[in-house]
Amino acid sequence: MTVPKRNDDDDGIPDAEYVAQLARHLASVPAARRASAKRGAVSIVIRLVPPPPDEQQQQQHFSEAPPPSFATPPPDSPSALQQALVQYLGDPRVAGLRAQVLFIQRAQYAGDPWSGHIGFPGGKQEMQDEGRSRRTAERETLEELGLGTGDGMVCLGRLDDVEAATALGRVIIVVSPWVFLQVAPQLQQPPLVLSGEVASAHWVDLRQLLQPTVALHTAASLGVCRGARPWVRWAAGALGLGVLQYPVVCLAYREAHTVRRVVGAPHGPFASDTELRLWGLSLVMAGCLVDWCRPPPSSARDNSDTTLPLPPPPLAAMWPRLHRVLWADFNLVVSAVFRATWRRPQWRSPRRPLAPGYFASFYNIARVAFPLACALRVYLAYALVRRVAGWLTG
Repeated sequence: MTVPKRNDDDDGIPDAEYVAQLARHLASVPAARRASAKRGAVSIVIRLVPPPPDEQQQQQHFSEAPPPSFATPPPDSPSALQQALVQYLGDPRVAGLRAQVLFIQRAQYAGDPWSGHIGFPGGKQEMQDEGRSRRTAERETLEELGLGTGDGMVCLGRLDDVEAATALGRVIIVVSPWVFLQVAPQLQQPPLVLSGEVASAHWVDLRQLLQPTVALHTAASLGVCRGARPWVRWAAGALGLGVLQYPVVCLAYREAHTVRRVVGAPHGPFASDTELRLWGLSLVMAGCLVDWCRPPPSSARDNSDTTLPLPPPPLAAMWPRLHRVLWADFNLVVSAVFRATWRRPQWRSPRRPLAPGYFASFYNIARVAFPLACALRVYLAYALVRRVAGWLTG
């Protein structure tokens, strides 16, 4: 798939302003937390770097002067951290820098459900983490990439917890995403050292997440009857129920901003020579990140002087779908409910309603939409039989 070229300055807003908006949101709105016996955490690492030489002249905010040094605030002082971030991100020398988000591709192992997937560094919570999700995110990032929080990074805050659930709605694990900003100058940033769990690491422009287009959406198929008896899998496949189609966003990357553990290794089904295919929990967390980079709805910012545009439709613009022909009515109902819920005005609240419980909300709606779709089929079959019987006897 060819990713359309986009103008990074088409909205006239520097990337640093979006990062500043993200920092303000994370500092002012507490993250939604969910209880679960099994927990995990990931690190969403952002950095600001100069654009490529061939694009520097097109950047109206770009400055050839070196960026300022970040004034490290004292520990355990949120107000001092916010003041330091405002001063750093508001500097004209930072306005022309390009924001990038760190993604990884998991190594491919047989039997691993996350094999070859695109996501963020992180993992399961261990006893040594003492129940602290931030410590889990930091430990896993250090183990997988050799990147520690002491390497010129500051923690901006925590996004809403996200649930990983089965196709039947059973919660498998709750993941806590933590957002970090790398404030060290580019020449002082340590090189990434990939562990055996990571095949490659990619710095992707934040603009691709802020302004996704319909052309970037495709679908990833996931079997929902894995582990079931053969006849169950056959029956589900014949009825178009065996596979869910999940939304995918394709992200272009540059090889110059990529680190590979083994050069020339196969990319797997979720990557190619030019793009990464983001879906599932990682796409939901990326969508939460984008929401916080945008200002709250107008009803929640009556007294705000921000000049950022209002939020566009969500990054993951649909729930999973069944077979597009056999279950078109089911897909229509689910999509309509999804869009109506996202467009519903949230009075005095900047929080989007579906991001934390993205998949749980889908399964709740599916439990209602699926029986209705089945009942519609029974009614149509009954009406057809009556019409045929009347035609034969008449």
